[in-house]
This record gives sequence, C-alpha cells and structure tokens, in this order.
Amino acid sequence: GESKQEIVFIGIGMDEGRIREQLDDCLLNDREMATFEKQLKRGARFNIGQEIEAYTGPNGWERGVVVALNYREDEWPEGQIAPYQIQLSNDGALI
Repeated sequence: GESKQEIVFIGIGMDEGRIREQLDDCLLNDREMATFEKQLKRGARFNIGQEIEAYTGPNGWERGVVVALNYREDEWPEGQIAPYQIQLSNDGALI
C-alpha cells in the first residue's frame, strides 16, 4: 500500500502561513533534485562514521570522520552540494 508522512503542529496563535513557507523553503528545486539524483546513482565512496584522510590544502592530508553525505550550506549557490562533510580529528573542525 501507499505510505505517507505527516507533520502535526498543535498550539495557540501559530502562523500557519509562515510555517508552510518555512517548510516549503526546505524543499529542493528541480535543479537541486537533479543534482541529488545524479549523486545517488553514482553512490557514495565513503559512509557516515567512516574514518578517512582528507586533503585540506596547505596542511596536506588530515585524518577525519565522515559526518554527513550530500552536505549543503544555506549560503552556497543553488545546486552546490558537497558529497561529504568531514569532522577533522586533530581539532574537531568541520569541513
């Protein structure tokens, strides 16, 4: 059968229009979805929790752990997605 997901908000004085607007802002547009689908087909080389070495530029290679797949920052250009977010072992920085 079909399945669906629902979010229910219960409260007084909530702005339904604003809630809907904020939730709609979380959705991918067609271009972002196409990029995401390409990445899914390609598959991830590393998994969340996997220890890796990442090239960080002037510092060379640093050890870290994959903490997210298909990572995106809000201020990045539309459609830009990093395949991984990595937490560096030496200082805990996220890259």
